[in-house]
Amino acid sequence: MNPKRAKDTRHVTQVNPEVLIVGGDPENQGLCEDVSASIGLMACSVDNGSTGFHSASRVNLKVVICALSTVTASEEIWNGGEFIRGIEISMPDLPVILLLDPDEPEDKELSSLQNVKFVLRKPVVADALRSALETLLQR
Repeated sequence: MNPKRAKDTRHVTQVNPEVLIVGGDPENQGLCEDVSASIGLMACSVDNGSTGFHSASRVNLKVVICALSTVTASEEIWNGGEFIRGIEISMPDLPVILLLDPDEPEDKELSSLQNVKFVLRKPVVADALRSALETLLQR
């Protein structure tokens, strides 16, 4: 298993990332990890909002990159709105970079949530993500 792709919260706490990538396909997750590493940040990816939220609450993150849609959810797996609202309540100072799918118009409502500091379209453009990370972290 790639050490940057976490199966569960326990693995995330072992890696202790500065950037948590929540959701998205493996290609976008890999790109986000690579861009983070290129500016000296350890990143880790999880596949769903509930694992992402529980992981974020256990490590000292600098930023979250959220690629979750509003339409995918179950009781166990939170969607993008549930994840970001949970972050707003329990970690109000944790910035979120939101990756939006242009084919999911419902997801645009997420861009107005308090913790969302940057909105980027999928597929992720490395330079845009790097710029957002550097701006948020004042590098």
